[in-house]
Amino acid sequence: MFLAQRDVGRVVAFGMGSRCPEPENVSEMGESLLDCHALSLARRAFIQYLYGELINYANGSAIRSILETSEKDSTKTQLKNHVSIHLLISGAPTGDGREFLPADCDGPMAPYDLVQMRAAGHAPIYEHPEHGHLRYKLSVGMETIDADPLQRFAIMSCSDKILKWNVLGVQGALLSNLIEPIKLASITFLSGFKQSHTSRAVCCRLEKATDPVRVHHPMIGRVKYPLVQPQEFDSDYSYVWSTSFQGEIIDARCGRPVTGGTSLISKVVLLSEYRHVCQRLKVQSVTSDTSYYNLKQTAKEYQQKKRAMISYLEQKKFGYWSFEKKHLEQFRWQSTIPPIQRNITM
Repeated sequence: MFLAQRDVGRVVAFGMGSRCPEPENVSEMGESLLDCHALSLARRAFIQYLYGELINYANGSAIRSILETSEKDSTKTQLKNHVSIHLLISGAPTGDGREFLPADCDGPMAPYDLVQMRAAGHAPIYEHPEHGHLRYKLSVGMETIDADPLQRFAIMSCSDKILKWNVLGVQGALLSNLIEPIKLASITFLSGFKQSHTSRAVCCRLEKATDPVRVHHPMIGRVKYPLVQPQEFDSDYSYVWSTSFQGEIIDARCGRPVTGGTSLISKVVLLSEYRHVCQRLKVQSVTSDTSYYNLKQTAKEYQQKKRAMISYLEQKKFGYWSFEKKHLEQFRWQSTIPPIQRNITM
């Protein structure tokens, strides 16, 4: 995150991991993390960070918060003008951004790629019938499979998730009721980058989509000297951290902390945070009668854009977004889950 144009930046959320829990190990009460890959964990940690910023805003700590009252809707907040959010990825994201990378993607950049990267230009290629296809993650490792409409329990690839964030924002459905969409200003890769493939995967698949699907094209690029990674990095454990809370080691086989209990970035805890913030802001009422799924549906503009995005991808033969996992989102707010104890940050 940058707090000013010439800021050196600061890390506010971090994740490490490369697998998903087996379906039989997942709780239907929102207590399990469904995706323990690094990207998804970091994004969840960032959401938890945003809840802390909303609390600062609600407390009147305008100087400390990165948020201010929205210029479009006084009932919402937005990022302050000088604040920008950036994503740093160690390697190619699973899915379309990884499946078709050439062997020399971590070698010296060609002059054309350097020009494109510096000019923030995107020039996606579609030379293979499966270029741009949506893909589902497997439980273990970085491999993915073509999106199948018959798969009920499926986790979208990291490439597909970044694509969605470039349309809807990284804040997610619930927080879109409180925060204007937050788009990534840039995505930097430590390895696994090829402008023609990466740009297609993270945004340009939707470049011809019309309203209400407006895809954001962030700056994308690679560090000068790529990080050399092992061929495969598989582990049953993941790690997540944010400036808001102490880090957690996650048993990725079941999506829970190794110490037991429920992760601070699980859906049931984030729901509790949402209710707490709504009370502080005196906006939406969250009771034990409303399911997590139904609360997400109250973000009408967000859901409309998501449906339009999915429909466009299907029409263009890019594949099928996984079915909404309603059976995993019928849980409700639990009074036994208190607001988390946050680290004090400046």
